Amino acid sequence: TERGLRHLGASDEQIVDGYIKALSNYKSPLSDSMRAAAIKALYRLDNRKNEVVEAITEVYDDPSSLNREARSAAAEVLGEWRVQKVFERSVEFLRYGETREESIDILIKFGDQRAIEPLLPYLKDGSPEIHVKVREGLLRLGATKQQLVNEYIKIISKGPESLDDLGPIKQAANDLGNWGDAQAIKPLSQLLNDYVLS
Repeated sequence: TERGLRHLGASDEQIVDGYIKALSNYKSPLSDSMRAAAIKALYRLDNRKNEVVEAITEVYDDPSSLNREARSAAAEVLGEWRVQKVFERSVEFLRYGETREESIDILIKFGDQRAIEPLLPYLKDGSPEIHVKVREGLLRLGATKQQLVNEYIKIISKGPESLDDLGPIKQAANDLGNWGDAQAIKPLSQLLNDYVLS
């Protein structure tokens, strides 16, 4: 559509306005993938006027399962553009399972060390993919290995409350073992005594 509009002589401004209208009109027949494509096109045009940021932020704020691909594209663009109010919203969205992964992505993409503290507790996420994403993101954001070691020791020392907790404990134990941190000996030994040898 954009190519056709350009062929007809439409300006960037007119094309951007069309994308904004398409994103803002939730009753429009645009599919999730078409919304995602519109967001990526706005990013490519690098038009950061308020209406563009607001339209993309509205998509990000809608956790609907019908909006998953577009929401992910919005998180990527808003993180790249470092939209401040989205940083705060992403910290808030960490609490909700359906928005957690995109929130983690946007906080890491922001590259702001303020994201370290809110992200640390998500090292205990049961998903190995989320765990690795959080660990790598924290290191990229400037978290020290000591901060990660401290969080891992908390995870291990707490022990599993249910079978769902075994994955994060195993991941924490693996990372601590791989790093060869002597602080890990006591909590890992205790974990072995409490849950494996008993």
